[in-house]
Amino acid sequence: MKQDFWFIRFGLTLLVGVVLGLSSGCSTAPKLGARVEPYRPTNVVTNETAMSRVVQRVVVLPLVFSGEFSERKMTRNLIESVLESELVKRGAFEPYFISPAALKSLTGEDQWRIGEKRTSSFFQTLEESYQCQAVLFAMVDHYHPYPPQTIAWKMKLVDTDSLQTIWEIDELFDGGDVTVARAAEDHYHIHQSGGTRHRDERSVFNSPRRFGQYTVAAALQTLPY
Repeated sequence: MKQDFWFIRFGLTLLVGVVLGLSSGCSTAPKLGARVEPYRPTNVVTNETAMSRVVQRVVVLPLVFSGEFSERKMTRNLIESVLESELVKRGAFEPYFISPAALKSLTGEDQWRIGEKRTSSFFQTLEESYQCQAVLFAMVDHYHPYPPQTIAWKMKLVDTDSLQTIWEIDELFDGGDVTVARAAEDHYHIHQSGGTRHRDERSVFNSPRRFGQYTVAAALQTLPY
């Protein structure tokens, strides 16, 4: 009898363990607590002195996509298309998206990384050619497209007249962080799904475009305009 009881107890314990293991391993999405506050970017610098000038038109330079994915055109083009659409949605200014070929014909280079030295003539050329008041640099210096997705954005808005940095952000969005996951979910439900709540949380975290849309929107939300 004792041996039979032991086998029954062992079987029940094993069954409970299997059920719990299946329930916890079915989704790659983070488990979100009801009280988790959504993530807000904090590594942002705004120069109020440089904001005295009215910025109506901004030349947006071609996206710099560094790291191991730099040669994967489809990935870069996807992220750049997300950046462009979110800039238009934001409506902070009129963005003018310059092509790599046009940039090279004007400046001798088809892309410019944040941190590279540029002369005043660089900004003057763009200002005169496109009647802009500022230039936006954008760079992805880290990208992991598989759950949990991560993407690091660096953006800088520079006044073409004073050459001062108006706004700058350097932020890593980690989909494995529950606060980032909450913010990504909220953004998707409000802006991408028409307000409809979906049970499948992976619809956000398994899509590079949807997660990218959240990260760009969150970064641009910190613009001072």
